[in-house]
Amino acid sequence: MSGRQKIRGAELAKHSAPLREALEAVCKSTPFRTSPKSCEFLRHIVHHSLEGDTDVLKERLIGMALLGRDASYDTATDAGVRVRANDVRKRLHAHNEGLDSTTKYCFGLPAGTYVPVFYGSFIESPANSQTESPAQKTAPSPALSVYRLATPALVALFLCVIFLRSEFAQSHSFLLFWNHVLPDGDAQLYLQPPHASAPAVNLASESVNGPQDEMDLRALKFAAPLFDLAGQLHHRLTLVGTPAQAADGRLVYIGAAESPAGQPDSLSDLADSTAASLASRFVVRATPTGRRILDRQLPQSNGTSGALLTIVNGPRLLIWIDGVDDDAIRMLVNRLCDQSTFPTALADSFQPYTITQAVFPASQHSKPAVVRLPFRGMHAAPEVAQ
Repeated sequence: MSGRQKIRGAELAKHSAPLREALEAVCKSTPFRTSPKSCEFLRHIVHHSLEGDTDVLKERLIGMALLGRDASYDTATDAGVRVRANDVRKRLHAHNEGLDSTTKYCFGLPAGTYVPVFYGSFIESPANSQTESPAQKTAPSPALSVYRLATPALVALFLCVIFLRSEFAQSHSFLLFWNHVLPDGDAQLYLQPPHASAPAVNLASESVNGPQDEMDLRALKFAAPLFDLAGQLHHRLTLVGTPAQAADGRLVYIGAAESPAGQPDSLSDLADSTAASLASRFVVRATPTGRRILDRQLPQSNGTSGALLTIVNGPRLLIWIDGVDDDAIRMLVNRLCDQSTFPTALADSFQPYTITQAVFPASQHSKPAVVRLPFRGMHAAPEVAQ
């Protein structure tokens, strides 16, 4: 991209219109006009990037939107998206090699990602072209003694030991939790984003053959980390159209529990889960100031922001992920699916006939507040250890 500067994400909005025109010019160029599928792929990733919606530019979601793949398809063995992306990279390279100085905008697709980069030819500002003066150069550091060299090394070694012990505990907790949630052939997923204006799309039964604008990827991008994690652990997570379809299995439920108007299929279909919801300490509810996490033990409180995880160990297992908004839910899903951020306190969350709840503050690295309660659903055990 000699002679052109990379356009930063914050500046994409003001270049959006000419970049879209440049995109159509690329699709009409010699390298692309013989491949409608490569043009479709390029349009898909460019349009979503210009709209700031790069969350959907993941291999699984692209495979579903453009290649008609099932939500739980194995990305490790199905290289369809990677093959298509490599073809687009080659065609972009051939197109960019033939550009002249009159072409203001062009595109690139770095290896290992499906998020494109954008380049434009602009006049470099004088401030950026100034070179460092001799006075600004850093003077050479004085020679360090052996003691000064050894002390940081010993401190680093000590911290490394502490870190490795913490990593082992976190890895053990992470695997213990997810191997319990995702046993082979017994875990289902239902998606109901809390702020969708329309009822949830029945993605389990809807045919996915067209481009992204013919289906709702908004819900699926919440669950992409879960599908990837299931594949890594060699487990299968099945997408269901209603919670009732998973009544006999383990259910991972993402979204609000309140049934939208006119939509009978909701968490209320599950009698035991509803009873558990009524018995739980924390709930996510709409308030005059927006959706908040409310503590039933503090009725005068205004609630908090963030996400709520509820684990119901009744006759069937329910993992329920909710939050005050889409960002909070996405943060919680990502944190639970990432071994490096997984809370170790959640490993011991599967005692029979108990409810575990964890409130995750809006800050991604904040420690969650975890409570455990007895489950008193319709089919609860006669006695529950306190």
